[in-house]
Amino acid sequence: MRLKLLLCVFSVSLFISCSNDVEIDNSDLLIGSWTNQQVNDNIFTFQRSAKLNENEYGFTFDLSGQFIERTISGWCATPPVSFGDNHGSWSRSDSVVSITITYWGGLGDYKWKIISVDNSTLKMYKVSQIYRAQ
Repeated sequence: MRLKLLLCVFSVSLFISCSNDVEIDNSDLLIGSWTNQQVNDNIFTFQRSAKLNENEYGFTFDLSGQFIERTISGWCATPPVSFGDNHGSWSRSDSVVSITITYWGGLGDYKWKIISVDNSTLKMYKVSQIYRAQ
């Protein structure tokens, strides 16, 4: 009986210690990493993630105003593609997020409109994304 109880406690503690919990900043639910992009009628939906996936589009909003976008690195999107991180900054005014980012060809300026954001899902649409060579 004691062995079964010990095994049960060990199993539960194993699952708890290996959980993949995502830290959420309740002061601004936008803070964090977002992956698993889905698009429907120009509405982009992302899932909160503990980190960016190695070979998949995603981005991170940092509490300090830093922005990281993991995207295809380079101009050619013919498989096999490689992904890399572009770094920039972001600010928010109500539901509009302004992002300035460097990428392989220069600078990018994004304006995204947040439709909704909660502990697990971000929905938005892209008002504008302008790229300029440097």
